[in-house]
Amino acid sequence: MKKVNLGIDDISILNDLYLSTSKLVVNLKDREDFFLKHRYRMYISFAEKQKLSNLPKIPYFHKQRAQIFESLYSSKLSSLNYIKQYRKTTSYKVCSLCGSPAAGTLDHFLPKDIYPEFSIFSKNLIPACKCNFSKNKNISMIYHPQFFDFLENRLYYIDFLIINDSVNYRGIKMNIKPNHPYYKLIESHLVNHILKCVDGFENEMRTRLQSLYDTPQTCIFALDSVVTSLSKQQLRKIIHNQLKRENEKFQTPNSWDSLILSSFLKKEVFNQLFLRVNTIL
Repeated sequence: MKKVNLGIDDISILNDLYLSTSKLVVNLKDREDFFLKHRYRMYISFAEKQKLSNLPKIPYFHKQRAQIFESLYSSKLSSLNYIKQYRKTTSYKVCSLCGSPAAGTLDHFLPKDIYPEFSIFSKNLIPACKCNFSKNKNISMIYHPQFFDFLENRLYYIDFLIINDSVNYRGIKMNIKPNHPYYKLIESHLVNHILKCVDGFENEMRTRLQSLYDTPQTCIFALDSVVTSLSKQQLRKIIHNQLKRENEKFQTPNSWDSLILSSFLKKEVFNQLFLRVNTIL
């Protein structure tokens, strides 16, 4: 889960595209200019109001016209180079919808087979893993990573206990207060996307939590150089420093690795992690 901001001027992209001599844009130009710019403005307006699921489809959209937009997305036209560069950008290694470290590729928030006119619209492009293919059809129940600044904050934490050296997983919980203006949306995204569309999410969390507890030195990198016992303050500082580096690297505090590591800072499990670390040093 991360905020995505390409800073692309889509209207300029369209204007440049119309200057191309490619056969792909011959039938766009003047015929499509008003239509596309109008649809782009509609998309932004509906997305900002969290009503993108209500965006009207175009019932009269001819199949041949739809194929033009889909072909443009995979084309090599210089006007659309930003798509290729965006896809290659190494900083987008986290799925913007679920926080998975396997973002996979660039994808369309609104599917291009239903909304082909947004195939090359930058506001509709997101780095995502396969969870995007199975996301709930009611997209009003999940947040769009290009339109909500709250993604820059830590949204969730994992509630668990360590009992007899085993992780007792109790679920993923909200890390924001109920009076947050988008509390309901963030909660809905958790229930209706992360827990429903990410196969094996909770089992993966259990496995990673247990692995960090069993061998903290392989997950908390600075422990490799520690040769004496640590104070609680020192261990907290080590964890906070690693979180800071990872959050800067992946440009979000909502990656899975960050979620797992930060969850160990909760008092009831941090004390046990502290004992575990000092036992193996």
